[in-house]
Amino acid sequence: MPISDDFKELKDAIYRQVTLLIQGYGATTNQCSNDPYIIGFLVGMSVAIIIKYADERCQSRIESATAHNLILQALEEALGSRSIPAMQTFLQEQALQYQIGRERGLKAGSVMLGLSHYDDDSEVKRIKEFITNSNLCNDNTLVGGVFIADYFYGYVRDKYSSLNLD
Repeated sequence: MPISDDFKELKDAIYRQVTLLIQGYGATTNQCSNDPYIIGFLVGMSVAIIIKYADERCQSRIESATAHNLILQALEEALGSRSIPAMQTFLQEQALQYQIGRERGLKAGSVMLGLSHYDDDSEVKRIKEFITNSNLCNDNTLVGGVFIADYFYGYVRDKYSSLNLD
């Protein structure tokens, strides 16, 4: 399904974020497209970007089919066409790993983008308090970056330790 011009900017933003995460530690697209946790994380981050986009443009929500299509096209561009069937398999056969990755990606993305969905989350509060007590710049990007470092890069490092991540 083609994306309307109204949403091309949004799809490109999702693509850039996915590409940045993948390239951040040198994970290969093959590793990413075959890992249910990583695909779930990228989908969760993408959902956060879509929510932020809708909030900024005073749209109460973006249709589910449109959001689904935006995410699929961005992932396909970033990871190749094999990511789509793999994602469908993960939803059926490895749903738990995919779901954990998706929830963590949504949390990291939501915090990073300043969405209020996780303001009462104890883990978010603890990290914000640590950053404040450390006299660091306490902004959402830094707090979200902590979650990305732990939830995404930590996972990639631990699972694919043969990669040169240092």
